[in-house]
Amino acid sequence: MITLEADVSSVIPTAQMILQLAQKHGRYSFASRALRSLLDSSTLPKDECAKVTFFYHLAEHWQAVANSNMVAAMSHEKRLALYASDVCDHLSSMLCVAERLFVSNEIEACLQQCRSIERQMKDNISAQHIKAYLVQQPLIKADVAALTARCYLRLNNAELASALLSQAAFAALESHLIGAYVHVQVVFMQCLLNLHRYSLFSKIEPEIFAIADVHGSFVDVAELTLMRGYFSCVYLKDFKAAETLLLRSCGMFIRMGDNLNQKRCLHLLDFCDSRID
Repeated sequence: MITLEADVSSVIPTAQMILQLAQKHGRYSFASRALRSLLDSSTLPKDECAKVTFFYHLAEHWQAVANSNMVAAMSHEKRLALYASDVCDHLSSMLCVAERLFVSNEIEACLQQCRSIERQMKDNISAQHIKAYLVQQPLIKADVAALTARCYLRLNNAELASALLSQAAFAALESHLIGAYVHVQVVFMQCLLNLHRYSLFSKIEPEIFAIADVHGSFVDVAELTLMRGYFSCVYLKDFKAAETLLLRSCGMFIRMGDNLNQKRCLHLLDFCDSRID
């Protein structure tokens, strides 16, 4: 999740709003087209053109990773590095690399990249006075914590993932970052499922989903809906309810072009169908 600080004296707020709407509604392809149109139809100062171009490649990267098109993703990563204009852009570029490594199942490399981002944030003492960085840093910290926890889950260490997420959730609440809190909590819910702590999942899931529905990104809501479907299927044995939830989440992943999660939904739907019949 990347939230961007606006500079009201330029066209950049429009570009930032396009990115924010893309994350909220899962419209990555719309964002890249809109940003491309903004670049083609505007005579921008050199610095603004570079910033909007950075945003364009960011949206394209999100779409490429969702489509599991890693060749395209790496191509956009090179352009992100080229057009990064400040420390926030640089950290966002590094986070993009980490996300691509995770989806590629290069877990150790993803963990190394996450640690590099954390070191960069610790070393950026000179940026502490920059307003945009002060806004962006806690959001990137939450993203890195969530991604690191996902890596630990892939390595079957749900306990370590849970401990990390608890700290990240507390930090997000302290900073009044509800969207970041939701993002972290969605991964925590996955930890609960991995640990078979179904009773706790059932207890806190309604509250998390209600907050996510208002403040979460489209992908957060889609992932949580998938988890609810899995929970209904595996624990509650309510295959009709599971089917409804899984169809909803599958539609959301189709909208984002998320091939991997589409397959997960379809696999669970096949299981539900076999039990309903």
